[in-house]
Amino acid sequence: MDRIVTTLAEQTDIKIFAVGDPDQTIYGFTGADPIYLTKLSEREDFQAIRLRFNYRSGRRLIGAAEAALAPEEPRSYEPNPEQSDLGEVYFHEEN
Repeated sequence: MDRIVTTLAEQTDIKIFAVGDPDQTIYGFTGADPIYLTKLSEREDFQAIRLRFNYRSGRRLIGAAEAALAPEEPRSYEPNPEQSDLGEVYFHEEN
């Protein structure tokens, strides 16, 4: 898929609209790799639009996810401003 998108991007009369989240690339067994989205967003001929709001999760879950993904690279996601539920995060100790 990466080759198709990059080949199409080289054509001057074609516009490409791509949507993705490198943090949610879970299909590695099929060849999916977050590096493809990252490389695409870094191209000068593409405009990356970062979404700010997470409409599925409360503030607690967003904070826990950011801490687990990469604490040195905060994503700065915010919960839905109309959502009052902070969400729940549970820690379970494994022996």
